[in-house]
Amino acid sequence: MLEAPTQIHRPAHASQRSPFRLAVLVYEWSTHLMGGSIRAMTFVRWLANSGWRVTVFTATPPEEWPETMEGVTVHHVPSPERQLGGGISAEGGSQLKRNPTWLKALGSIKSLLPLERQLSWYPGLWRAVPGICARESVQALLTVVAPNVLMPIGHHLARRVGIPHVIDLRDDFADRKHVESITGSYQALLNRYGHRYLRQAAAVSVVSPVTRKRLAGIGIESRVVMNGYVEGHFAHLPWEASPVPSDGPLRIMHLGWLGDFRSIAPLVRAIDGFQDPGAVRIDHYGLIDPGQEAILTAAACPTQVHPQVPHGEAVALMAQSDVLLAIPGDRVPAALTGKLFEYLRTRRPVMLLAAPGAARELGHAAGILAVCDPRDVKGIRSKLEHLLESKRDGVLRATADPEFVRKLDREAGARKMEALLARVIAA
Repeated sequence: MLEAPTQIHRPAHASQRSPFRLAVLVYEWSTHLMGGSIRAMTFVRWLANSGWRVTVFTATPPEEWPETMEGVTVHHVPSPERQLGGGISAEGGSQLKRNPTWLKALGSIKSLLPLERQLSWYPGLWRAVPGICARESVQALLTVVAPNVLMPIGHHLARRVGIPHVIDLRDDFADRKHVESITGSYQALLNRYGHRYLRQAAAVSVVSPVTRKRLAGIGIESRVVMNGYVEGHFAHLPWEASPVPSDGPLRIMHLGWLGDFRSIAPLVRAIDGFQDPGAVRIDHYGLIDPGQEAILTAAACPTQVHPQVPHGEAVALMAQSDVLLAIPGDRVPAALTGKLFEYLRTRRPVMLLAAPGAARELGHAAGILAVCDPRDVKGIRSKLEHLLESKRDGVLRATADPEFVRKLDREAGARKMEALLARVIAA
């Protein structure tokens, strides 16, 4: 039996601030997993500060929530999948191999099915959401899509309540054919399945310009609401870039996830070709697939894998690195990892391994000099040699244009989202 939704009450005076009332459906609302959470939290915080009343529905238990925001009510609707001990994506641990054998087996076959595992969340939402939305006089539902099955879930919930549905497409599911070992026929089915709900949405926002162009090609209009950094998380860091220490090895740091299409292998192969591989050190913080961990273990240079850390601690680690490594996805043209924006704001040197696509375009526009194609191991080695030489000469510092980086604050995207939602409600 599913537990009853857990509610955090909004301060009473907040209800008098604005006529706009929005519901947000987001699977993770957690200070530990920052991907979709931080995007949704940025929207919600901006809207609440602008006078909106926001009701959030999430599978994340209350102990992982951020501080209560004035004007915001959060409801925990338990998800059976998430209660399995972390789920196939290992939400509860830092390494995928820690999942039980039966759960890994389920993960290996789930891609053969057109419905994803989070579908088990639907019955609880179906019981909880309509009544709460009616009591809160909600005027629209925003679904922050990760995973993609939230599109049909959000669609049917909004239809039952009788309010417009807005989809924020955080991931470009069209790229899955490049990174998952599944059949082309299933991929075509999934895309048609997703496109159906995008076409019926009152509005669609996307993270990447590549995704917007793709959708426009099949007649689906969308607006780019790019990711970014939260200035409040970095306000203590200076904008002026200072040189990294000239002593010791070149300390390369990667934060986030390594696995499938985000592989450390090209970098390791490039370093293995060094006359002195010990001149470079790699530290990874976050989730890692067993195959990627094996690559790091076998590397000629010193490496260390660390557990995922809270975001505040991650910011401090980034500020201590020599080079921050961004791998948005070597076969995913639309990918724009949120870490790339945060790396730029940290004002440390960045190395970007990205094939032609949105991340590479952003890297060049920002002024990152160490932009490499992950297939070009010789090119990566050449960039590494230049970075190492600059470090030893005491001149290695961030090259990104600070004025360009200032425009990547997540609040810029939140303002666009507010305008989009206001138009939908007013229509």
